[in-house]
Amino acid sequence: TGEVTLLMLLITLCLTKSHFKKACKMRGEPDSEQDKVEVVSETLEEQEEINLIQFIKRNKLFLLVNIGVAGIFFSNSIFNSFMLQIVENIGGNSEDMGRILAVMAFLEIPPMFLFERVHRKVSCKRLLQLGAICFTLKILCATIADSVFMVYVAQLFQLTSFGIFLPAMVSFIDEIMEKGEAVKGQALYTIVTTVAAIFASLVGGVILDVSGASSLLWISTIITGAGAILFCLVIEKVKVRK
Repeated sequence: TGEVTLLMLLITLCLTKSHFKKACKMRGEPDSEQDKVEVVSETLEEQEEINLIQFIKRNKLFLLVNIGVAGIFFSNSIFNSFMLQIVENIGGNSEDMGRILAVMAFLEIPPMFLFERVHRKVSCKRLLQLGAICFTLKILCATIADSVFMVYVAQLFQLTSFGIFLPAMVSFIDEIMEKGEAVKGQALYTIVTTVAAIFASLVGGVILDVSGASSLLWISTIITGAGAILFCLVIEKVKVRK
């Protein structure tokens, strides 16, 4: 399986390179290494140099937004790490776990492909707020589930949670920041989600050993709900660049 996956990845990278060159020609952008270096050098000279401390001072609300993101992604990491224990708690098995994770992965794809069309009609702020609410509803539905079928139903929220949240967050950062800042904004967002995943794995394992899957789900629901509330309130105050 690993060898097949790596082969598919290699083929995908080759296709990506080919399409990238075509896109550069269509947009009149440089595709040679020398041209890229010249364009990047000119862009860097025009941009204001900003360190991390300056970035945080200038984007305090964005820092609070990412604290909310950490809470929201806590439950997502719990699902990814402890799905087997969650389904076993309600009578499921490893086969159910595999199917549920497959459903989760599949449901993420359509909203990502259709994001641009949706974004033309709905702002990133509203899409992100919708995603935060649906993250909470997904973990809540799984928490009160008394059968494996209900866990399947909970994963339907993946369409409007992770599938919408990820591309909306990327676009939102570009909308509220200058180009130089946006790079650090994307990096901070990535760091926060990674730290949330590590924290959820460590803490989730302890809670699972001490209190079981039910307690883990309720605690995850509370953390995700608190993160979603903070996120929705703070993001409303963040101004979008004209």
